[in-house]
Amino acid sequence: YRTSPEGKIIEANPALVDMLGYPNRESLINTDIKDIYVKSDSRENELLLLKENDIVINHRIQLYRYDKRIIFVKDTARSIKDKNNDILYYEGSLEDITERIQAELALRESEQNLRTINAEKDKFFSIIAHDLINSFNSMIGFSDILAERFDTFNPGTQKEYLQVIHQSILNSYKLLENLLLWSRSQSGVIEFDPERINLYGLVNDALELLKQAAHKKLILLLNNVPETTIVYADKNMVLTILRNLINNAIKFTPQNGKISVSAEPIQIEGKKMIEVCVNDTGIG
Repeated sequence: YRTSPEGKIIEANPALVDMLGYPNRESLINTDIKDIYVKSDSRENELLLLKENDIVINHRIQLYRYDKRIIFVKDTARSIKDKNNDILYYEGSLEDITERIQAELALRESEQNLRTINAEKDKFFSIIAHDLINSFNSMIGFSDILAERFDTFNPGTQKEYLQVIHQSILNSYKLLENLLLWSRSQSGVIEFDPERINLYGLVNDALELLKQAAHKKLILLLNNVPETTIVYADKNMVLTILRNLINNAIKFTPQNGKISVSAEPIQIEGKKMIEVCVNDTGIG
C-alpha cells in the first residue's frame, strides 16, 4: 500500500484489497483511512515511529475489514522522501496474523482457566480434608469412649453418643458426595434434572445435615421459608448450594449466633422466580 502524509490511501494491491474484504481497489482507496483503524491512536503512534526512524517493522495493529470484522495485522512501513527530505508518501505491507493472535489468546485463556481450576481444586480439597478430619476425629473419639465405657453409661448417654457418631457419618458422606459432585461438574458430565420440589422441605434437609455442627457452637438454625413454596429446580444442585452456604455461615458465625434461610418471590425479565437468602450473624 501507499498512503499520503494526510492519510489518503494512494495505492493498494489486490492482496491487500482481498485481505480487507473490499469489493475492489477503488472502494478501498476511496475509504477514509481513519475508518480502517480500530484504535484511533494506532495511526498516530505509527507516524511518530516513522518520524523517528523512517521505518517501522512488524508493528501490530488492529484493522476493520469491509464487513467490520476485526483482524490483527503486522505492518512494516517506511517513509519515502524527496530531495528536500519532505515526505512524499508512506509505503508498506501488511500481514494478517489474526489466526496466530487468536491462538495466543486462546492459549492464555486456557492457561488462566487451568490456574483458576487448580486454585479452586486446592481450596476445595483443603476444605473437604479439614471437614473430613473433623468428622472422623469426632467418630473416633466418641466410638473410643463408647467402646471403653459402654457398660458404665446409662441408655440415654449411649444413645446420645451414638447420635453424635451417626451425625458425623452423615456429614462425612455428604462431604464425599460434594467431592464427587464437584468432580463431575469439572468434567462436564453433570446433568441438570429439574423437577417440582418443596423448598421448605429441602431447606429442612440441609439444616438437618448441619445441625450437629451448629449445635457445637450454640448457633440457632431457622427455616423461614414458607411451607407451601414449590420450585422447579434440580433437587441435588439446590441442596448442595444450600448445604455449602449454611456450612460456610456456621464456620464464620460466632457462638450463640443465628442463621436463617428465607425465600421470597421475585420477577426477573417477567419470569417468576424465588430468591433464597442465607442470613447469619457472623462477620460477613
